[in-house]
Amino acid sequence: MASIDTVDPEEAWPLRPSSSSDLEWFWLSDGKNVVWEMTDPLRPGGIFRAMADEYAQMNVQVPEAGTEGVPTSLINICHLSDSSDAENNPYFTAAHLLARLQRTSNSSIERVQTVSFVCKSHPSFRDLLRKKDPVALVLLALWYDRAETALWWIEQRAKVEKQAIRLYLARFHYDDAVVVGLLDLLSS
Repeated sequence: MASIDTVDPEEAWPLRPSSSSDLEWFWLSDGKNVVWEMTDPLRPGGIFRAMADEYAQMNVQVPEAGTEGVPTSLINICHLSDSSDAENNPYFTAAHLLARLQRTSNSSIERVQTVSFVCKSHPSFRDLLRKKDPVALVLLALWYDRAETALWWIEQRAKVEKQAIRLYLARFHYDDAVVVGLLDLLSS
């Protein structure tokens, strides 16, 4: 998460040419989840047992369906409805996690829940990020807004890639009225 190859947004993802290493830092959570399941670090007597409360905060639950607690702006750009869920809407989990983050004011809880956005992202959302889908990019940029202040180790990446996302959307989707609205959401 902390390692970024450039400080120039023009040379950062998503503006730079696509590479197999794009968003590798984002996919690392898959490996962490496998290790977690294999080792059960919170087992009685486990070395990480003292951090059980912090890990419990990371286990943020999203509703099974619906839009409760999600701001209207996110409901609209993500095309959420009362029948939306993680299986029929690729933005569902990300939108709910962002909404929760936006409501959080406790900095220690915010740090832990900020990480959960990466760990709990749905595979269909990740696919859209890989394809540089405008809505997925906006959700990632909104997450970067929170992450750059909550997680010191991602501050540089958040600043550079958030700016690169704005430039990418303005450059390649300038004629799309919906994307122009998304850019407005990013500037607020």
